[in-house]
Amino acid sequence: MFQYQGLLLDQQSFVELLRIGEAHRIAANTKLNTESSRSHAILMVHVRRSEGHMLEEAKSINLSLSALGKCINALAENSAHVPIRDSKLTRLLRDSFGGETSFI
Repeated sequence: MFQYQGLLLDQQSFVELLRIGEAHRIAANTKLNTESSRSHAILMVHVRRSEGHMLEEAKSINLSLSALGKCINALAENSAHVPIRDSKLTRLLRDSFGGETSFI
């Protein structure tokens, strides 16, 4: 398991940390495949902001989570249209909403 706890001051440092984390992912063999494509990753980011921005940030988070919920519901209902473009979060996760993705 790879963990990093520290302060990232710029986008380049964050992207580099994502690459390091990706390199540490492990996918085990399965009965059907010698090279499984299944692995899991959890990314937790704590962003510090000034208190004046907290309300706006909370609104933005709620809108993003609402958009994510709409995408998940559309996929669960096999809808022809999944509203991926409704938020930055769902656009970032767009690869997770297609292909062999399944929801339980």
